[in-house]
Amino acid sequence: MTWQVSLALRGDLQAFLDAEVKGGKAAVTTIIKRRATNLKNNLRRQVLRAGLGVRLGKTIQSNVYPKRGTSLNAAGLVRSKALYKRPGGLVDLITVLDEATTVRAGVGKALAIPLPAAGRGRGVKNDPVSRKPSDWPAGTFAFIPNKDGKTALLIFKSGPRKGQAAFILVKHVRFKKRINIDKAYAKAIRNIDDAVVAQWERNSTKAEQRFGVDI
Repeated sequence: MTWQVSLALRGDLQAFLDAEVKGGKAAVTTIIKRRATNLKNNLRRQVLRAGLGVRLGKTIQSNVYPKRGTSLNAAGLVRSKALYKRPGGLVDLITVLDEATTVRAGVGKALAIPLPAAGRGRGVKNDPVSRKPSDWPAGTFAFIPNKDGKTALLIFKSGPRKGQAAFILVKHVRFKKRINIDKAYAKAIRNIDDAVVAQWERNSTKAEQRFGVDI
């Protein structure tokens, strides 16, 4: 007695393989985009919780490359556009918030910290990150030095807020750590490989249903 087994492929194998590759590219790109967006939103929430306003949070942006199409080598970039020009070069304010640091004024200058009486400047929303003495016309304030010789006040010279302090001027400010970029990044990449595989499997199921390959 003899027996034999015949094996044959049924279905469009090449179309199935092409769909698998396409599904892999889509899976990687989808997960990278999702995690980059999550990281951006996490950091924005941290900035908001630190009381630093929506405007500063929106300077944190995310991009995925390639910008068009999908790729197995897709990459995400989350960066800050809150760059402040100082004599020594550009300073990223988001990076400053991530570490305990001292910000010093330039030679012959001072840092202006807004006080409640500052209210709104000309066309500037009531956001403590954006208020500054230059938001008001020249001659609005009187300069009052403090006895300590290290600080000074800018006082309204006229109007309904006459005599109220709008800004305190200091030579330097010591910042405490307000946000945690490393922690947010660690959360964004946690189990990212498993997420890509799971997404790829979902894409593969769709490919199998469309280009069934049976033995």
